[in-house]
This record gives sequence, C-alpha cells and structure tokens, in this order.
Amino acid sequence: MRIALARIEGLDARIRIQRQRLEDVYRIRAETIAFVDSANRQINELEIRQAEIAAAREFISIAANSSLFNAGAPAALAAASMALSLYQAELAVRQMALQQAQGLQIMRADMRVEYVNGMATIQEMLVGMAELNLELVLAGIRAATAAIRVATLERAVQTANAERELLLSRELGSIANDPAFRILRDDAVESAIVARERALRGVYLAARAFEFETNTRLTAIETDLVPALEASQIQDFVGCLESSFTRFRSAYGVPQTFVDEISVREDVLGIRGPVEDPVTGEVVSEADQFRRLLLSPSNIGPDGTVGLSFVTTLSPGNGLFSTMVCNDQIRSVQVKLIGDRLGDDQARVYVWQGGTSLVRGCESNRAGRGDVMREYDIAPRRVEIQAGVNAYPVAAPDAQLFGRSVAATDWRIAVPPGPVAPTNGDLELDGIDDIVLRIEHSAISLSESPIDYTPVCGG
Repeated sequence: MRIALARIEGLDARIRIQRQRLEDVYRIRAETIAFVDSANRQINELEIRQAEIAAAREFISIAANSSLFNAGAPAALAAASMALSLYQAELAVRQMALQQAQGLQIMRADMRVEYVNGMATIQEMLVGMAELNLELVLAGIRAATAAIRVATLERAVQTANAERELLLSRELGSIANDPAFRILRDDAVESAIVARERALRGVYLAARAFEFETNTRLTAIETDLVPALEASQIQDFVGCLESSFTRFRSAYGVPQTFVDEISVREDVLGIRGPVEDPVTGEVVSEADQFRRLLLSPSNIGPDGTVGLSFVTTLSPGNGLFSTMVCNDQIRSVQVKLIGDRLGDDQARVYVWQGGTSLVRGCESNRAGRGDVMREYDIAPRRVEIQAGVNAYPVAAPDAQLFGRSVAATDWRIAVPPGPVAPTNGDLELDGIDDIVLRIEHSAISLSESPIDYTPVCGG
C-alpha cells in the first residue's frame, strides 16, 4: 500500500513538473513572439523610411539635371543629399541592431527553454530517486518482518517440541530414565538402520537388474536411490520401477522363447564336409577334422581336460542368432556329445562364458536410429552341466547361465577326464565326433512402432 501511495505521489509530482514546464515554455515563446513582432514593425517602419529617402534622392537627382533650380541650387542639393545619406546610414544601423537584437532574443529564448526542460528532467530524476529510496526502505522493512516471522516460527516449533517431550516424559514416567529403556531404544534405532540399508541394497540390486532386463540406463539410481534417507523415497522409487517396467512392456512387447541348436563342429568351426589332406592325399571326414582340432595340444589342459573356445555375435550373417530381436538372453542350456565309444548315456562338460556381452537395444530401427548395440562386462562364469550321449540328457535343462546374453566374446566348452569327473571315466575322447549345445533363450521382436520408451524415475 505504501509503495502504491508513493508511486501515486510521484506521478502527481511528475504531472506538476510537466504542467510547470509547459507554462514556462509557453511564456518564453509568447515573450519571444511579442519581441519579434515589435522588431518586425520597427524594421517595416525603417524600410518605409528607406523607401522615402530613395524617392527623395531620385527627386534630387532629377532636379539636379533640370533647370528647375537657380544658380544657387547645386550647393543646396549637395547638402540635402548628404543629409539623406547620413539619415539612410543611421536607418541601416538601426535596422541591423534590430535584427541582431531579434537573433539574440531568439537564442536567449532557446537557452531559457533548454534550462526549463533540464530543470524539469532533474526534478523528475529526484522524484524517481525518492521513490527508489522508499522502495529500498520498504524492502528492508519486509525483510525484517520476514526474519521476525521466521524467528517466531522457530520459537513456536521449539515450544511445540518441548511440550511434546514434556507430554512423552509424563506418559512414560520414569521409564525414559531407565538404562534398559535406552538400550532397547538404541537397539530399535540400530535395527531400523540395518533394515533400511538392507532394503536399500535390495532395491539397488533390483534397479540394476531392471537396467539389464530392459537393456536401458537408469540414471536415477545414482541421483535419487543412493542418497535416499527416508522410507517413502525408497518406496516411491520402487513404484517408479514397477511403472517403468510396465511402460517398457507396453512400448516393446513381451519376450518370446526361442530354441537354437549350435553344432560346435559345423556352426562354430565351420567344418561342413570332408577335405583332402594336402600331404598324404587322404580324405579326412568331418568327424576326424573335429577330433584333430579338439585333441590338439593347445586344447588339452594340465589335468587332461580338453576344450574349444569360440565367439558368438549378433551382427548380420552371424549364422546362429536372429538380428530381428532385442534383449536376447539365455534361459537354459543343454549339451549332448555325438560319437561312438562314449560309454553310457551320462557325461559331464564345462561351459564357460566371459569377456564382453553384446545386447541389441529394443529401440533399434526406431525414430531414425540404426542398430543399437550395448556392451556389458559381466564377471566370467564356469558351470558344470550334465551332458547326454547322442541325445540330450533326461535331466531338466541347466539354468545356471540364466539372464546372460547369447552373444559374448569368450565362450569355452570342455570335457573333463575321468579323474576329475567320474561319470566321464568310460568316455573315450577320441570317439567324440561333435558337441551340440541346445540354447533356450528369450527375446523381443523388433518393430518400427512410433512408441518410444525412456526410463525416468525421481526428480
């Protein structure tokens, strides 16, 4: 209200200044016009006198050349001509003085107008300065008032806390001073902290699993989950994870299950027919080519375990896995050994996966994107799997590699000897013709739907 009144008063002052300026300028202009008018009248009178002098001079000139005057006329005419010349010079001087006075009057009038305008501008600036000073004073008053209110609220909160402590002490009586009560209270606080940390770790692992399952990056883990101090914040984050996973399914669909068989001999080593030995000329069958590679010294370990390393990719033309699916992950693995003299139907093999995993993003081919591939460095994992002989084992498929990508830069399949795996005691390694893996995996079909997905949680 005070600022509004001050601004109204300032506006009124500016109006008065403008009105006074107009009056002063009008008065100066009126005086200048009156002076110029008077000077113009005098100049006109002087011009009339000059015209009369010019006529008299013309008359004298005509008279001098005629016989109207007697012999004494030349002297009189000369005196009259001189008098007219002096009078004419006086008139010219008066006319010049009037013109100079008129110019000076106009200059003085302009100077007075400029002075009036300048003083009016200065007065307006002073009014504005006064308004600013008033606003500064009022701002200081508001700041002081706010500080007083904050202090009052703090005292009110302190009073409320003191009353609450007093009520609690009255309700608890002497229990609050009992050492056993403090021990129980501290144990409860410690248990709450431990439970919070356990919950936070669980949600953190779930969030990381969400990232891998959806093959997306969730920055809110670092910005919102890790620094969370309240249970409500963690609950909100969990709710956001659930809704984000639902939106992911809505955008890209539900994974479907696929089953692919991989022949180590044909699909990995590329042995697809007999070849001729360039030295002996002997025709070497596919099985003999495979055994020569399998039993080469570089593939035999110190304990007699024999194995082969290979790589799987998702690039076009890989020959194993489709390039039109995303988030391709292993569900289970089965292995069978092909050949003769392999003993009974039971065997054990090692399957090892490590290196860098490759996963195709479900946003591939959408909104102008190309083939989006993401890399994951997952800890190496070696699992022992029950294998069948010339058929898959009766046991359920092995799920120890569940969730890993079907594409990795480092795979190894190995057959341990009898001393390491007793079930392989009756298995002759030189009788293995091929090793076949049956991989059950889940993936989502790619589409060019305009619906996109970005995981967003927290604020």
